[in-house]
Amino acid sequence: MNLDLHLTTACNMKCSFCGAWEYGREKAEISYGKAVRALETGREKGYRITTFTGGEPSIHPDFCRLLECAQKMGYWTVVTTNGMYLTEEMIDTYRRCRTLVRVSFHTLNPKLHQSLTGTDTLSTVKENKNA
Repeated sequence: MNLDLHLTTACNMKCSFCGAWEYGREKAEISYGKAVRALETGREKGYRITTFTGGEPSIHPDFCRLLECAQKMGYWTVVTTNGMYLTEEMIDTYRRCRTLVRVSFHTLNPKLHQSLTGTDTLSTVKENKNA
């Protein structure tokens, strides 16, 4: 069973197909303590996989800490990200926590990308040497 944990509605994109950023148009995020309690409850109920989503989950201030916590609890972790924050530190955390990283990459056409995401970030995602 998979526990989806929505960490934040904050995102650095405004994708037309994703409503996470529209919820009240103000950033909302789950606290570290509540996220840990959700992970603990999930394990008690038999969940073995957790997917961190958002908005953009890596924006959450305790994102790496939560990945490490989930890994220590025995979860297999999955992250769905737009790929904008794939830093060396983030990649190291993903490797250490054996996280499956799914990068949302919708098109190679810059105009269509801008239309879909509301941002001019295609070259940033494509040129990210860490991805």
